[in-house]
Amino acid sequence: MVKMSQCMIVKNEEKNIEQALSWGKGIFFEQIVVDTGSTDRTVELAKKMGAIVYFFPWIDDFAAAKNFALEQAKGKWIAFLDADEYFLKRDRKKLKQTMELLDKGFILIDGVQRKGNALLCALVNLDQEGNAFSTEKQVRIFRNDKNIRYVGKIHEQITGLNGTNLIMADISEELSIFHTGYDLGEEDKLQKAERNIRLLKKQLELEPDNADFNYYMADSLLFKGDKKESMKYVKKVLENKKELTVINGMEKLYSKILKYILNGTEDKEENLQHMKWFYKEAIETNPIYPDFDLFLAFGYLRKAKDWHQALYYFEKSLEKLEKEENRTNGNRSSSYIEQIYYYLVLGYLKEENKVKCVQNAVIYCKINKFNEEILRILLFLLKEDTCESSSIYQFLSQIYQFKEKKDSLFVQKAALLEGMIELVEILKIEQEHVLS
Repeated sequence: MVKMSQCMIVKNEEKNIEQALSWGKGIFFEQIVVDTGSTDRTVELAKKMGAIVYFFPWIDDFAAAKNFALEQAKGKWIAFLDADEYFLKRDRKKLKQTMELLDKGFILIDGVQRKGNALLCALVNLDQEGNAFSTEKQVRIFRNDKNIRYVGKIHEQITGLNGTNLIMADISEELSIFHTGYDLGEEDKLQKAERNIRLLKKQLELEPDNADFNYYMADSLLFKGDKKESMKYVKKVLENKKELTVINGMEKLYSKILKYILNGTEDKEENLQHMKWFYKEAIETNPIYPDFDLFLAFGYLRKAKDWHQALYYFEKSLEKLEKEENRTNGNRSSSYIEQIYYYLVLGYLKEENKVKCVQNAVIYCKINKFNEEILRILLFLLKEDTCESSSIYQFLSQIYQFKEKKDSLFVQKAALLEGMIELVEILKIEQEHVLS
């Protein structure tokens, strides 16, 4: 069996440390935790879980702390996940099998040989409710080699040194790491942004033209709401965009700019013109990235009340989301699916396109069947289209489980408000049969 080490650096990870160590039990022969100054029970809990704990004084340098952890590892391969990242149970066995095959030379995926000294996995970002809102690709597992180390005081990247190339085996379709780091409160997020800006300033003093660090600085400043200062770094990124190594970095940057302008309080018409200009630039970077169309759709809706253009770009965003390339490229459109269909229903209702309105209302209700506004629109259109309550009942059975009391009562209430008394009676009779 191939020997693997699990490494992580931590500070005040009391709420995550047990899960961070428990998922790897039975896979790793050692678990190394490097503490950089915790004041909570992180160290105590890590030791209780059986981890080997080391201490490293924080010197405002993530790469230095992580490389210290690597120096302690004795495994042939290393998994370096953060405390708020983990594999699901279904992928743990697969990870072990993958590493054993890769250690022998290569793994076979869909008939294609993949070999390398690093694994490119999917990283699924979860929000505060535990829902996935974006997926990207990241290297978290690599061979233990003194010439494979982290570089960068912040937003550190694993890199091959002294002529060693990092050869990545892309298994993002097979293995996914789940990341909960976005469930921070607003105050914590702001503190994190302030810390990042401080460290990035130090890094940019050493490498002022580095596209990656200028990208991260622009991103952090946008989060703080400092658009004017952020644009200075955006300009630097654009000047050196061929050097940008952040996966889908330009796409993410343009998306964040579009979103920031969308939420701006300046003149609406001027904002929309800015969005259209950045959209044009963004599309040239990647014509199939769905976020560009999504945010421009919202721009037409909020800034100009132009439903026709908004519908066009919402549809384009959905069309691009279906493309396989957009499964693991860090786009945000997938987390807006419910909103997109909500506005498609309202928009096609305004445009009196009954067919598309019904189609999108059905899709919406399958996503969220307890939105009374959308259900009433659907009932209204079905009532106009047919006078047969029994047919409407059968149609709605595709969405609702009428043997379930909650579903039945919810539809009864909406139907009553739409004056569909016969449908209400059919639903009541169905419920009486269930209860008897």
